[in-house]
Amino acid sequence: MQRNRWAILSWLFLDRIIYTVNWLAISAALPHIGYEMGLDLPKLGLLGTAFLVGIGIFQIPSGVLAAKIGSRPVSLAGLGLSSFFSALSSLAPSFETLMLARFATGAAMAFFFGPGIGLFSPLFSQRERGLALGIYNTGFHVGSMISLGVWANLIEVIGWRVSLLIPGLVGIAMTAATARVTMGIGSKDDNSEYTSGLGRIIRDRDIWLISAALTIGGGTWYALTQFGIVYLSSEGGLTVGTAGILASLLAVGSIVGSPLSGRIYDVTKSKVILLTIVNMGLAVGLCVLVFHNIIVFVVSMFILGILYTSSFTISYLLPLQYRHIGERYAPLAIGLINGVQLLGGAVFPSAFALSVKSVGFTMSWILLGLFVLASIPFIYRLREP
Repeated sequence: MQRNRWAILSWLFLDRIIYTVNWLAISAALPHIGYEMGLDLPKLGLLGTAFLVGIGIFQIPSGVLAAKIGSRPVSLAGLGLSSFFSALSSLAPSFETLMLARFATGAAMAFFFGPGIGLFSPLFSQRERGLALGIYNTGFHVGSMISLGVWANLIEVIGWRVSLLIPGLVGIAMTAATARVTMGIGSKDDNSEYTSGLGRIIRDRDIWLISAALTIGGGTWYALTQFGIVYLSSEGGLTVGTAGILASLLAVGSIVGSPLSGRIYDVTKSKVILLTIVNMGLAVGLCVLVFHNIIVFVVSMFILGILYTSSFTISYLLPLQYRHIGERYAPLAIGLINGVQLLGGAVFPSAFALSVKSVGFTMSWILLGLFVLASIPFIYRLREP
């Protein structure tokens, strides 16, 4: 099985891509959904909120279930069910059923991410897990580029319903294939009472410090991705198309940064200092956005992409190396971190919009950058793994 670990990781990388398309393809479909169902912008926004609430609140249950029955069955169920509900979204006859389907899609996706990490991480040594996780996370950013680029054009040709149906059906097929490829790994040999460590993990000081730091630093990503194009077009004097290309550099930087940050993590002695440097870089990068210069935009968005994915990658790697967490409870620890940052991150777009309305984009970027610095005290108190 060790000889096939990279093949297994490669397959999970592909799963992560289709998982992301099922997450984000609906973004490009929103104008068409709004027109067909007669929805205004606030109602369309509720579709995103329903999804984030679903994926956020089920992170901990997914980790608990993985601790009980193993990462493989949980991650496969998460991938298969999220694909099914995503496909079901394409058949929704009304706004209410579409919102329910998006909530169910998010809830099911919560059972794939953390347990998926728990599935492949034991196959790699401690000095290889950073690179492995970086590759796994690269799938998300590749899926993001496909969703916001390819799928936006595909919807114009075949319509939003068929465009949502296709990745859902592909995800179901990939679930069956992944079940065959991963057969024999991720099984639970430990038959001891799994509940004995649940409370310990949920109360763990380091896990909550990571959660707080990632929510503060990584949460600003939600504001940048939602309002970046608006800012670049309205304040930078760029066309929407050009602004979209610049905004996509965030994903390009993330694709480069995922494996790079994982490898740097593997060879860096102090993980705490590394995460501190990354978040300080995020603070500077957000403040630099106030300069209305095309070259500054290009460099800033690319570097911010690298830094954001580094922040997330390091935050998910730490629980894999804490000995007091252990492999059995790693999906629960990662799920807790991810759940907190997803629910906390959902606040950032609204808060940033209110800030822009009050003090304008320039001051809002500076305030957002300074806010990232509030994560440093939480990082400083972390124990080295």
